[in-house]
Amino acid sequence: MKKYIFYCLLLNLSLNVFSQSIDIDTNYGDNGVTVISSKTTNDPTRSILLADGSLLMSVLKYNETTSSHESVLIKYTSQGVIDTSFGVNGIYTSDIDDDNGLDTFIDSNGNIFLTGQDFNLDKNFIVKITPNGVNDTSFGNNGKKEIDPKYINLRYFFRGDYIYVGVNYSGSSSSDQYGIKRLDLNGDFDTSFGSGGIISIDNFINEFYVTESNEFIVVGSDSSFSTLTISKHNTDGTLDTDFGTNGVLFTGSGDTSGRYFTFNEAENNLFMTIGVIGSSTYSEIYKYDSSGKLDNNFGTSGINTVDNYYLTNLKFFKEKLYVLGIKFDTLDTQILSFNPDDASVNTNFANNGALIETTSFTQFAINLHVKDDYFFITGKNQYASDNVEHYSSKYALTFATASVEDTKSQNIAFENPVKDIVEVKATLSKINRLDIFALNGKLIKSSESNTIRTDELPSNVYILNSYLDNGNVVSNKIIKK
Repeated sequence: MKKYIFYCLLLNLSLNVFSQSIDIDTNYGDNGVTVISSKTTNDPTRSILLADGSLLMSVLKYNETTSSHESVLIKYTSQGVIDTSFGVNGIYTSDIDDDNGLDTFIDSNGNIFLTGQDFNLDKNFIVKITPNGVNDTSFGNNGKKEIDPKYINLRYFFRGDYIYVGVNYSGSSSSDQYGIKRLDLNGDFDTSFGSGGIISIDNFINEFYVTESNEFIVVGSDSSFSTLTISKHNTDGTLDTDFGTNGVLFTGSGDTSGRYFTFNEAENNLFMTIGVIGSSTYSEIYKYDSSGKLDNNFGTSGINTVDNYYLTNLKFFKEKLYVLGIKFDTLDTQILSFNPDDASVNTNFANNGALIETTSFTQFAINLHVKDDYFFITGKNQYASDNVEHYSSKYALTFATASVEDTKSQNIAFENPVKDIVEVKATLSKINRLDIFALNGKLIKSSESNTIRTDELPSNVYILNSYLDNGNVVSNKIIKK
């Protein structure tokens, strides 16, 4: 006797029921894209999406008149038009000579903080800019404040009303050789922070992340740059021995060359991505639960390996993971989507879980912003050494969701577990196609009907997508005996 299980009663065997189409917003910029040339510089594009949907882009631009590099901020409206009320005709240009201006932060009042290094003076600066794009002259010296020049390779992170600064001392010996300091929004170091204003870290700080509970994740190298360690530290700088392996999340050889790191917190979990370029290019997504342990239900023992992709950003949106990256063999910028529970591919998103960016700018994108069902991507495209263009693109994400009542009325039913063949029945709408995927998102087989053979499949758990004539896609986990 056949056993039919109706979708509305599938309980823990069912996945979310929706399809997610994503299309370039042709009303944004020029057919969905904005572009600015930076001439010969090759620095990555940084960007911030503001609360009103406008976009602030930080670009290192070459000034041919002065033969120097400038940190330039460009503000676009939510429709991709330069906001001429900002700065000078929509552009703010820093007065620091030859600065890189890599990091830009916004406080709760809309003030902008730009960090930069003046290569001519060998000094580090923070610049405060008003929401209208002019220097805040009450800050430092005419809007600019110098950071102690003994520190090199500074790294910055903004959290709450503080700018955290990862510092590395340029001398051969110092009690605060490596550490994290904290600046208030007046640009002054907080001497009450840590011990005498600094939290000491054992390793050279390449990157760091401040958690929502004001703890620290540090990407560090030893003094010889032969060992790379990612560690989690308490608010006083000591290792959080309850997290990872005695506070260590990752240990590898070498420095950060060819690696890119991102961190994100969602639903009491910490997600970490490591992109690697080398003899083989791949990325890994780590998921740590609230107790600091790898979630063994996610990927393989808590790690999802994505081959041939260099991932640069991760967002958690509407209970799904979205990661931005580059498919290395084609240099396509892509957004991939995964289910955060088990790292299986979210096949309802775009084309079987992947969006290939449709613009011609495909070489390096590091920023993915999400707001009100819109995705913003910013990056750069280098055609030649003398022609680097920085761009932004905007995509609209559309959810086609079947409600519980709609699903009940469709009476979708099939035998589960399955043996030799799956027949899916629906009373409300015709089923046009069935796809079977592995849990990693790989398409196993398709059928242009409501039946599909499974006799040759090994015993395992798979994802069955049913494509209905009314436009809905119903995804279920099936068990092959």
